[in-house]
Amino acid sequence: MAEFPIKRPIPKLLHVPFKVLLFPQYLAKNMQKLKLSDAAAGTVTLHEPCKSAYTGVDLNGARDVLRQLPGVALREMPHHGEDTRCCGSGAICWYPQSAHQVREEQLKEVAQTGADRLVAVCHYCNQTFAAEEQRYNFKVTNYVSLVAKAMNIKRDDKFKKYSSWKDLKRIMSDAAENIAGFPFERKHIIEVLKTVFIH
Repeated sequence: MAEFPIKRPIPKLLHVPFKVLLFPQYLAKNMQKLKLSDAAAGTVTLHEPCKSAYTGVDLNGARDVLRQLPGVALREMPHHGEDTRCCGSGAICWYPQSAHQVREEQLKEVAQTGADRLVAVCHYCNQTFAAEEQRYNFKVTNYVSLVAKAMNIKRDDKFKKYSSWKDLKRIMSDAAENIAGFPFERKHIIEVLKTVFIH
């Protein structure tokens, strides 16, 4: 006979004397304070993180940011908002075939929008899609990089760069200055880089 875990009462929510905002929400509320140009102009589509969509925590923060960028037009994918689909990264370690299939379905939806850029909020989504960018007629970018571009700030997206390289020696060489200042053992740094970028 199967044993089931003992049901525990759901803990009461912690009451705090302040409102919690996710960064996209905070940024959206403060965009008017930024000096923005049309350097990021173009057509974009948004792949929001499934953890935000499925929990309902933030369905509009990143959208509101994109809508305030001069010259940026947002085209929604068929599955967006509460219907957002996962990028596939959550399954990459245990079910790689399923993860690749999920990613491919999402990339096809992006292509259908005709957007110039796929904008990601989550670093895992950004990594998952950026590695496949060369196969499509759109670029992959993080929404923060897009805001930086509109502010005429040059921001080197190393996460995206390393994800597309998938070359440990090249990554180690490029990051050598930063790695030199880390208090971690070299073997642990290599382990993490392999896990995140070389899979």
